Parts: sequence; C-alpha cells; structure tokens
Amino acid sequence: FETYLHFICEKHILPYHGMMVYLGHPLYTAFNDTTLIPLESILNRAKNENAWIATMAEIADYWNALDRMIIHIDESEEDDFL
Repeated sequence: FETYLHFICEKHILPYHGMMVYLGHPLYTAFNDTTLIPLESILNRAKNENAWIATMAEIADYWNALDRMIIHIDESEEDDFL
C-alpha cells in the first residue's frame, strides 16, 4: 500500500500540482503498523516537500474564501506609474 501511495503521488499528483485526499476509516487506518506506516510515510514526504496538509474543512474554507474574493482594479490615464 505504501508503494501504491507514493506511486500515485509521484506520477499523478505532483506533476499536475494536484490534491491527494486520504480518506481512511479510523478503525482500519491506524489499527496496526501495517496500516499506519504507509500513512505516516506519505505525510512525512508531504512535510519534507512543504506540501499543504489540511483537513477537509480547511480545504473547503480555502476554496470558499477564493470563491468569495473580489478583486477591483481602478485604472485611469492620469495615473503615473513611474
């Protein structure tokens, strides 16, 4: 499973600046080392590469803030940019 996670990240997420969402049921994800080590490994890799590690709520808040953002540019010929 660890090899699979790293392969997906390397070949399908990083080259396209995408997002990887890991949804694991708490009863199985951290039940033992077999299921916990792959998750720790991919999180350590993400931290080493300064990736954004966030909860689903933080991601939703980020995209909602972008959706609500208003950019206003006021330009006139009298502006002197020099």
